[in-house]
Amino acid sequence: METLQDSALKELSGLGSYGTRLSESNSFVPDVFSRRVREWLANCDVLFNRIDPHWREGGRSPGAMWHQAKISSGLRDIHLVDFNDLRSAQSSLAGLAGIVSSISHYNLRTERAPSPDNLGVPRCHFHRRPIQALPNRLFLIMPFSPEKESRQIQMYIKLVAGKVSGDIECVRADDLVGHDVMVDVYEGIASAGVVVAETTSSNPNVFLEIGIAITLGKPLILLTRDSLDTIPFDMRRFRHFALDLELNSLAERSISLSRALSETLDIPGANVSPADWRNSILEAGIVETPPLVAADSKTIMRQLVQIAKGS
Repeated sequence: METLQDSALKELSGLGSYGTRLSESNSFVPDVFSRRVREWLANCDVLFNRIDPHWREGGRSPGAMWHQAKISSGLRDIHLVDFNDLRSAQSSLAGLAGIVSSISHYNLRTERAPSPDNLGVPRCHFHRRPIQALPNRLFLIMPFSPEKESRQIQMYIKLVAGKVSGDIECVRADDLVGHDVMVDVYEGIASAGVVVAETTSSNPNVFLEIGIAITLGKPLILLTRDSLDTIPFDMRRFRHFALDLELNSLAERSISLSRALSETLDIPGANVSPADWRNSILEAGIVETPPLVAADSKTIMRQLVQIAKGS
């Protein structure tokens, strides 16, 4: 009688072989190849989640190895892959298919000890209560000072999230009520569907919380008002954006940031023009209305003379 492990090993071996054949084929146009790769990744995700439902506990478990391999191959964020560069995409797929084939030779543990809660979140110093998944929660990590800039950024992220979907709940640590700040932060990150972190000035508390988000495998978007070079090189694998608290710059950034949020949360984003973003930012009071520059008296007189001559 075939056991669950035997069945899983056969499926893994088959997926590994198919991925290898796909990576070696020369008969696909980019669109077809992209679709086949997406289907293959989805099938692998389903199988690994069945084999190893608590892979977030980490270590060398099959699911943890699979998800780490996806990150290393560059195929986790499939929407960022340039399938017109077919050779490069096939090379990434070949490496990932090889990992799948190698995992299929492991002695798989298809039954794991019960997780501490329904998220499969491992316990740590700050894990005190069961955690409920809130897929539409955006948890905002950021320094709370300088106060003015902190308030502006919080209002801006809430505005962008609200434009993507009215169902997105944007919270940061001071929105949560508890007796232990780090327990609140941990539970806020663990329950969130996406984490947005503002890394300006490399605040140590911010990087501690980013580390928690990475450990828990949370989708992560980084923002900074410093140079992008200040983001550590091993964190640049995550989406990262420069942020400038100037009206036109914020309006332009809103387009890419809202797209990143809609893709991460798998929510159709709103099609908002830079001009509309500009008006929304002003209406929300995130930045002040730029002052009108008055023309000097000589310029005004010269224009009046020209108008008079024209009449």
